[in-house]
Amino acid sequence: AAQCGAPFSAGDRLASGQARGILKMNAFVETKNAARASITSPLVMGYEVVIGFETHAQLSTQSKIFSRAPTAFGAEPNTQSCPVDLALPGTLPVMNKGAVERAIQFGLAIGAHITPTSIFARKNYFYPDLPKGYQITQDKTPICHDGHLDIRLADGSEKRIGVTRIHMEEDAEKSMHLAGDTETLVALNRVVVPLIEIVSEPVMPTGDDSYAYPPAMYNLVRSLLAVIPIA
Repeated sequence: AAQCGAPFSAGDRLASGQARGILKMNAFVETKNAARASITSPLVMGYEVVIGFETHAQLSTQSKIFSRAPTAFGAEPNTQSCPVDLALPGTLPVMNKGAVERAIQFGLAIGAHITPTSIFARKNYFYPDLPKGYQITQDKTPICHDGHLDIRLADGSEKRIGVTRIHMEEDAEKSMHLAGDTETLVALNRVVVPLIEIVSEPVMPTGDDSYAYPPAMYNLVRSLLAVIPIA
């Protein structure tokens, strides 16, 4: 069996000064003005615009979701991965209990239902930042489902946005394209870092709605120790 260095406690939390991470908010509309412009664009006139968000947040474990490799922020490239992270022959992933606990904690914070039996699947695709050829994620059985997030609109009123699902997955590596260089560098530190993906219902028809959702999610993420504050 491959060794991944000294074990890390699954229950350990990052110190507040180390609590940094990256949030990816992939949405059809990024700003209020862009949302309003999209609604009045000739390309969508006559259609109903509905907006939903897919948000990724990193869980604050000191070790990765399927290995004992560390997750410390700012380490030198390619110093925080191990044979398990790369799926080398003879290795098997082992679930990080602390990652599961943090995902459930976030689900409870948004009033979601916790799935009694949660199953992981392989999402197969080829890309330079995924050397093992697949990502371990959750498909049909997410760890949480049917929650909600309350947002405050510009006029002071509140609106409840449904959250369809929260599922756990591992992060991929980081591809770096240096200026003037014809080669792509791959940094492996982020591979197998634990993430949750938060998928909202597509129920935001206006720029005001879509503008209010990201800061509400951001503030919730920052208020919990379960996930790393996002920037």
